[in-house]
Amino acid sequence: MCARIIISSLMLLFGSAAADTTDGTDKEIAEAVGFSLSRTPSKIAEWPKQPTVVVCKGAPTSADAVGSAVSWWRSLGYRFWTVIPDSIHYGCLMGEPEGNILIRLIDNRDINPNNLATTYIYYNKASGEILWAEILLREEPRERVLEHEIGHALGWLHYSRRNHIMHPEWIKTGWETTGLRNY
Repeated sequence: MCARIIISSLMLLFGSAAADTTDGTDKEIAEAVGFSLSRTPSKIAEWPKQPTVVVCKGAPTSADAVGSAVSWWRSLGYRFWTVIPDSIHYGCLMGEPEGNILIRLIDNRDINPNNLATTYIYYNKASGEILWAEILLREEPRERVLEHEIGHALGWLHYSRRNHIMHPEWIKTGWETTGLRNY
């Protein structure tokens, strides 16, 4: 059975991180994930193969910015297939785009207006494998937002250490990568 995790991310200023809840369907269970701000970085699931990152047509970011964020994660040992720019990709329009990380403009879903972005992860609870993910952006991302959201798409949860890339509050994030290397 698949579970869908919503990772509400990077609160403006000093808000606290919280997961939204969504409606489930027959194929998937919507699961809210609480962010207890753990003392060590932790993952909810893993990709079984290298994901493709698709920048959907109309996304408020460029393929170059996404490529830079992907390169940052590659420098930590993560592998991606490729980045597809400004695409009218099947998964951007409909369906469940297995094996892809989709980046798109926030749509009409009920998303906390204080969040700079929100990432949804669809994964198999039994195997712990990520099937696909989508990153919803409100606007052209600020520094570190794409890297942080791709971290969620890779399965990482929020981490309480100040200056860490996975800190839930944008103002407290930085480039620290403790616990994230994939070598």
